[in-house]
Amino acid sequence: SGSNQSSSMVGSDVWIGQVMQDGLGTIRDYYISARMSCTGTQGVCPDDVLDPPGVNGLDFVSSSRNGDVAKLRFERHTAVHDPDGYDKEILNDTQTFLVWATGSLSTSTGYPQKHTIHYAKNDVSVIWNQSPVQNDCVTLVSKEPDVNNNSTDNNTETATGSCFVMVNGVNESFAGCRVLSGGVTLYYTKLSNNKLDVAFQAPCENKVGWVGFGFSETLGSMVPGHAVIAYPQSDDSVHVGNYELRATTASEIIETNSPALENLAAYFDSNSGMMTARFTYPQDSGFNAAKFNAIWGRGPGVLVSRQSGLRQHISNYYGELNLNSTSNDLDGPTAGSNKIVANDTIIAHAVLMSLSWLLFVPIAIMIARYLKSKDPLWFHLHVAIQTLVICCIITAWVLGLYQGNHDQTAHLVIGC
Repeated sequence: SGSNQSSSMVGSDVWIGQVMQDGLGTIRDYYISARMSCTGTQGVCPDDVLDPPGVNGLDFVSSSRNGDVAKLRFERHTAVHDPDGYDKEILNDTQTFLVWATGSLSTSTGYPQKHTIHYAKNDVSVIWNQSPVQNDCVTLVSKEPDVNNNSTDNNTETATGSCFVMVNGVNESFAGCRVLSGGVTLYYTKLSNNKLDVAFQAPCENKVGWVGFGFSETLGSMVPGHAVIAYPQSDDSVHVGNYELRATTASEIIETNSPALENLAAYFDSNSGMMTARFTYPQDSGFNAAKFNAIWGRGPGVLVSRQSGLRQHISNYYGELNLNSTSNDLDGPTAGSNKIVANDTIIAHAVLMSLSWLLFVPIAIMIARYLKSKDPLWFHLHVAIQTLVICCIITAWVLGLYQGNHDQTAHLVIGC
């Protein structure tokens, strides 16, 4: 556990393994710095890929599998291997709190995605060298509700599985769920009259950013579309709203009441930095079909001088979501891919500015300084290059105006 007083996921030293159908297994030493998939420097990452890199302090012994029951045996020294705090020292005579879960690995990175079942709902501890041995351990079973109960929901038309999420202290159940890219988890139930009950959970950037999920008319584009966006406010309350996505600029992301969402609410856990939003799309919102163009993303927060505006996303994703699919694809919706904020416009802006100030301007200065003996050639070259610089800077400035809003960052405030 990441805490010496409770079972805590963040900060924990965990050992994650898998056993294939043929019984072959692997295991690896991980450190959890945040509730998200590994980004290379943050999240659920192997010790040996972090910066600075740690070591894999586990020695694989054996593995076996019998149906759905997998067994892994390994050895680990009780002493700490990583000086950077990735490993936790195992103290024989001291109470040690535990965390454990099950889930799947990403098919692209091999890293674990969000757990499908999180078992440590209560604090669980062990004293490794206790003498005499006391067989008083809690049963290592899921604390989730019984998914095989006989209760029925007359409103549920489509059931792709049983998924649970904690919403404002209540463990809510949904027919289906998807662990999406960017640390976002989607929960949904298709109700009668084509209503769609939705919840999504995602980490807020630095615990102050916004998170959002919605649908667009065109796959791969956020515009035009609608999204539910939530973010924590300075007074510890949470703002959540339904936004119409008219364009990619902050001024065209408009909070609206159409469609009028039912049960719209959001809850923020300041300890974990996780935001959970819950809402229901009303009747005749178009959810009589099975597939939809989904969009989701995370951003750094609201604009400083215009509290109603949202700063541009840090990452945004899209994909085709199939509500009737029974596959819990942990890499995102089918046919999905992702985009980051560094789009073509921003790249062009950066390239033009860099070429102007780091290459063309120094060349023009060097020509004026060292080639005056080549009169009037030096002057014509100097003027031509400086003219090129002016064209590049004006073009880059226009691209910056087109892409961003001057309220968003200090860079744009100075540039605009």
